Amino acid sequence: MADVLHVWPEYFDGVKNVWIPVDPTWANTTGGLNYFDKLDFNHIVFAVNGKNDDYPFPAGSYRTSQESGKIVDVEFADAGTANHIPGILDAEIRFPSNVIPGLSAAGKVIITNDSGVALDDINISVTSDPAGLTIKKTISHIPPLTREEISFNYVVPPVFSGGTALISVHVNDELTTHKFNILPFWYIIIGCTALGTILTLSARLLWKLFGKKYS
Repeated sequence: MADVLHVWPEYFDGVKNVWIPVDPTWANTTGGLNYFDKLDFNHIVFAVNGKNDDYPFPAGSYRTSQESGKIVDVEFADAGTANHIPGILDAEIRFPSNVIPGLSAAGKVIITNDSGVALDDINISVTSDPAGLTIKKTISHIPPLTREEISFNYVVPPVFSGGTALISVHVNDELTTHKFNILPFWYIIIGCTALGTILTLSARLLWKLFGKKYS
């Protein structure tokens, strides 16, 4: 049995703003099934031709005069192979740039699969320096063009005041980091003092404006 290749056109739908494949040949030879605007998974693209209708050559065209029979085989890929392609997953860390020690700060890790393949058994590790945040999780399945979110809360130990800290995310073997500042502890004292001063002055002003009227 030799390889029998088949071609079909696409047209541009200006309303949907997409290219839509149609197969009038199969629609005319399959006993009434609608292949004119609904294709199935038996249509596997080997080459896409544009202005030139015979180049690039599809698979099966590269054969010598000594070759005969079927030389094109289509098989399912190993599900775990794509997981180890560098850069196939994007990791983003969303966390404040400035954190006061002793107070909880919320953050999240976003894992995005922008590829066209589904990925399985994704190992994720989230840690911090200084210590205090440790998350280990395995996501069983990430479909193509989707994302997963991991929310967390992190409290920088009060003994650390000033300097920088780091959140690290390992997705399989790839590392993503986020550096942030640990504000000095006296920021809290200044903030509380300023808030107390504002409240005191506001109370005195309100008393001057309205207090005497009701005394």
